[in-house]
Amino acid sequence: MRGTAGPINRAMLMRQSLRLFSAPAVSLTKKHAAGLDSSSSWPAGFTTADIGPCGTLRGASALRLFDVPCVKRIPGVMSAVEAAKGEDAGAGKVASAKIDAFCVGQSFNIRSQADMKAPVAGRLLVEGYSKSSVRFLGVVTQPESMDAHGEYAEHDEHAERVVAVCRRTFVRVKTRDGKTTSAPYTEEERAVLEADVATTGRIIERFVASVPDGAAFLTDSFPGDADAATVPQETLEALEAIFTQRVLPHHMNVGGHIDHGYLTDMAHDAAVLARMQEGGSSKAATCGRVSFMNAGALGDEVQCLAYSGVPGVSHGTGAVSSIQLESGGAQEGNARELCRAVWAW
Repeated sequence: MRGTAGPINRAMLMRQSLRLFSAPAVSLTKKHAAGLDSSSSWPAGFTTADIGPCGTLRGASALRLFDVPCVKRIPGVMSAVEAAKGEDAGAGKVASAKIDAFCVGQSFNIRSQADMKAPVAGRLLVEGYSKSSVRFLGVVTQPESMDAHGEYAEHDEHAERVVAVCRRTFVRVKTRDGKTTSAPYTEEERAVLEADVATTGRIIERFVASVPDGAAFLTDSFPGDADAATVPQETLEALEAIFTQRVLPHHMNVGGHIDHGYLTDMAHDAAVLARMQEGGSSKAATCGRVSFMNAGALGDEVQCLAYSGVPGVSHGTGAVSSIQLESGGAQEGNARELCRAVWAW
């Protein structure tokens, strides 16, 4: 898996991802996660680094919970990665699979405070797909409360609360003779994805049926109309450089590219610092939407820019941030944008 797209047709990728990423979607905002299917769930946990100073789960941490589960659900990707690893195991090289998947967009909405002591469960649903793209809906839950002895009850989905709702959009690609293009799903693979989407629909129906006025709690992950990929150019040009960061080895993922979570963290940090400069708090954003646009490389110097007071956010305050390669000079118009994000508090 790779966190951002490589040297491929950017316009094509963005068109595909935006059709999925901005399409009408459902998510779970009800306090209780009643009716959620457990067949695609797995246990997880939080570390102290996952929780911000104000007790809010960090968006990048919520998104990272779905790294491996997402890749496993994209047809053909995991088998290709494993095959490539086996081919180069003896040579001591990092292999690039012929079939891969790029995360081109993701969003999160933190619904409630995370409890460090409570067990964590993640659930992944296939929400939609197109020719070579797929969008996942991820739900992070924890038990509702402890019993009289201070212990959490055994798994009971009807006694759980939703901590976070995440979405991630991937485009499957293939590399041949050094050229990377989209890799459309086969008829058999589309049939599998179609069945997954139908299953998601039934799960949502059960949720609506099991929760009073459940339909009223199904909404998009990000409030309002603000979209990271459609921020006006004049707004982007007005962004202020908050800090510069060199891409270090531990920022790289298994695919040899800058990890999506690291870019998300950097963009979020820039937005929080910009907010603090205007008298705001250091609290982590409760909602974020990120679009990945280009790939960076190990050793790159990147600029983190941010602008506070973005319109189109339905509650609280908003900010937009951008990460760009410093080489070439942003002032000269040669900077390559790695990702763009919008945030809400």
